[in-house]
Amino acid sequence: MEPLCGSNTQRQGFQGAEILAAALYGGEISVQPNEEEFIEKLYRQYYAKIFYYVRVLVKSPETAEDIAQDTFHEAINKIDAVMQHPNPYYWLLKTAKNKALNAVTARQKLLLRIVSLENAGAVPSAASVENQAIARVMLSRELKDFLGEDDYRFLQRAIFEGLSHAELAEEFSITVWASTKRLSRIKEKIKDEYGKD
Repeated sequence: MEPLCGSNTQRQGFQGAEILAAALYGGEISVQPNEEEFIEKLYRQYYAKIFYYVRVLVKSPETAEDIAQDTFHEAINKIDAVMQHPNPYYWLLKTAKNKALNAVTARQKLLLRIVSLENAGAVPSAASVENQAIARVMLSRELKDFLGEDDYRFLQRAIFEGLSHAELAEEFSITVWASTKRLSRIKEKIKDEYGKD
């Protein structure tokens, strides 16, 4: 299947096409020929639009790609509902919007936990398992780019893995006081950057 996305989404369209083809032809989901033609047509017409719409909501191209692909995968799973819908594009858009907003909400809850230094090892229970995974991936990509490798690793060990300041001090060859200051500085940096969202 050839992607019909513009040059900026060539990579996303191609990967989305691979997932769509795998779902249709790999036997993962059983669809009738008319359903297959219908979903392929939707994909060709709307993948780029869905991707860009989600991209505005989540800001991360990788996460937008994941959500756009997941939207079409859900459309395949619920093919009867999509085919009977008076406006299938609206169905795709609404599904993508809900997935994106759930991912953003889960991300914000994770950031709040980091900034408040609650135990973030357990993601908020209100988010679904899918949203937790998307939020963690989205958050880790963003934070790694934003903080840099060393500070991100420090934050990960402190917050997500729950190491004490004594353990952090030993691992990073710093004092306990330096560990508390470093974590405080990282949290402040995150709050300054993401507190605006």
